[in-house]
Amino acid sequence: MKNTSEYVVQTLIDDEDMSADLASLYPAASKIGDAAAAFIDKATRPSKRRV
Repeated sequence: MKNTSEYVVQTLIDDEDMSADLASLYPAASKIGDAAAAFIDKATRPSKRRV
């Protein structure tokens, strides 16, 4: 048996139903992405204030 990180990763992927795990993370990831997009939009928008 190999003792490499690639073997360990492949074994974990083969043994778990990751699609269900990843699907449960989608709502949170979507909210994080939306918040990041809103932040970037506000940060890059030219200011309308006059100094």
